[in-house]
Amino acid sequence: MSDTAAAPAPPAPTPAPLPLDPSLELPDPAGVPNLVAQPAVPLASPADLLSLLLAPGPVEAADGQALADAGVAAGIVRDYLPVGTLPLGAALRAFAVRFVDPGGAGDGRRVVSRALRRGIPAGSASVQEVEQIAGAVLLVVRPAGGSARVTVLLTLGQTLYGLQTDAGADGGLALVALAQTLVGRQPPPPTAAGVAQELAVTASLRDGLARARARAVGDRGLQPALPAAGTTQAALLDGVSWAIGTFAGPGPGALVFRQRPGAEWVVLGDPGGPGCPRIPAAVRAVWGLGRSCPASLGPVVRPDEPDALAPDASAFGGIGMWIWEVDRSGGVAGILARAAREGIRTVYVKAGDGRRVWPQFARALGPLKQGGLQVCGWQYVYRSRPLPQARVAAAAIRAGADCFVVDAEAEFEGTRPAGAGHVAARRYMRALRGIVGRQAPIGLTSFAYPDRHRTFPYSAFLAPPWGADVLMPQVYWGAFRAPVQTAMARAFAWNDLYGVPVLPIGGTYEGERPADLLAFRCIAAGYGSQGVSYWSWQHTRAFQWPALGRPTACLEALPTVRPYATLRAGHRGDPVVWLQMRLRAWGRPLPPSGVFGPATRAAVAAFQAAQGLPVSGRADPPTWSALLEPPEPAAAAPPAAAPAPASAPAG
Repeated sequence: MSDTAAAPAPPAPTPAPLPLDPSLELPDPAGVPNLVAQPAVPLASPADLLSLLLAPGPVEAADGQALADAGVAAGIVRDYLPVGTLPLGAALRAFAVRFVDPGGAGDGRRVVSRALRRGIPAGSASVQEVEQIAGAVLLVVRPAGGSARVTVLLTLGQTLYGLQTDAGADGGLALVALAQTLVGRQPPPPTAAGVAQELAVTASLRDGLARARARAVGDRGLQPALPAAGTTQAALLDGVSWAIGTFAGPGPGALVFRQRPGAEWVVLGDPGGPGCPRIPAAVRAVWGLGRSCPASLGPVVRPDEPDALAPDASAFGGIGMWIWEVDRSGGVAGILARAAREGIRTVYVKAGDGRRVWPQFARALGPLKQGGLQVCGWQYVYRSRPLPQARVAAAAIRAGADCFVVDAEAEFEGTRPAGAGHVAARRYMRALRGIVGRQAPIGLTSFAYPDRHRTFPYSAFLAPPWGADVLMPQVYWGAFRAPVQTAMARAFAWNDLYGVPVLPIGGTYEGERPADLLAFRCIAAGYGSQGVSYWSWQHTRAFQWPALGRPTACLEALPTVRPYATLRAGHRGDPVVWLQMRLRAWGRPLPPSGVFGPATRAAVAAFQAAQGLPVSGRADPPTWSALLEPPEPAAAAPPAAAPAPASAPAG
């Protein structure tokens, strides 16, 4: 570090004003009774929009930058001042912001919505979806005294629209009605080939989707069920209308619809697996589904569907089976015949035990892959001598394994939440990634319940940049003597905290009933799992095989939300270690003590306040949803203070 004074940083360049785009539509002054329209003015910068909406509150620099990063192309603001009696109750502000691409409008709405929430004291606001308008959110801020501030945000194609007024408790409905009028006045969507345009979600459109679903499922009821509030999106692409909506009750939940000119809506099915292959890419971009898609039941419940998994999908997807001993599982020929008959896509073949290589993997790998199976290796690992064990795993990966799973269990448990087991796990994963790279698909399998195995180092095996890509909890409800629904709910509530895909392993070795094996698949699909597997091939009985991988229908209501567990003061163990690591990633430095004490509670409360969440000091499901997102640039933490091991342990 130099002891000389640093040169002053050059002043930041003043951003050029955004152009005033005359094609941006704002409310017609004649359509706003008792309000006089002021001249429309261009936005000086993306942050200028936030300054207007948050006045007199402060604007976070990260929010202004995030809005700029979304690709703002033009912006316009107009104020409407009151005269006489006011149906809306006060002045009105309207704005429209054009983005470079359709996905930017959705990103911009999220940035503005988050910025508005940040300026709201805990408990002073309520947020609800506006069903009648595609992609709209109505925010009502009720301060301790004075009129409520009401804001409507909606996206239409490449434009983000907003209306805001201090309208009182009843102003929301008037503002929504005005927003509907604004949507109705927009010009027709573009007709250029390959260009998608978001469509307004009207009551008649939702009715059309409900009737289409009723026809598809043979429901002759007089009142077809509507999509759940706030879940419908629609778009137009090359003259064809597309829509997606989520329905409660039995079935896949999220459904994709299509309507050709002059025809009725028809159901295409669920989105079709990772990447939503049933939805055109241009439509996915408009709906903001570029990174993720609604959960699909295809790979787990309907593995026979051609597009249930993308062609390049990971070997972890679909139905898998664990093989302990190849010879006692029917040999290569028997495995191939049974897998083809029962719908098994992936086999996990034991490749090593600690520092010992199991030759069966090398012998079976080629013939099994030639027979059409995805073949993954697995290794039971121990706490001592992690480097030689990592070499065993790396050899299997380099031999051509489609994926690899680390099976770590009791040997890594200890008396402290962040003790020797965590050190050994980090050294093993760092050594393995150092040999095979960070792109090799690696999973971790271990105990189903992190809350029961508090000293097991899940976080050390999973933390980036060397961590495993998926978590495969051993949900052996037969051995637990628990209902499959109870075991799965508890497993997902605690394993979901770690922020990687959860692909559960069910047991067959206790003679589990076929009905429970089918329920296991349905519940996993409802939680969003793209793959499940079973332990083990040689323990599975003849009456169980048909329930493992053949197509099925889920006849019970499925879970629809992530059931994150809640951590609070007094909790100890690895889930708290992980919580502290996520808080650190978001700029709230904490040592990974594994103890939820006053400092952790204060850090959670500060994070909640910064994100506009109710401040409780408890890591509840909404808090986890925010914590597991990639940190915003301004919130990123410095590198971890804990030093890396100087070398691999000798033993």
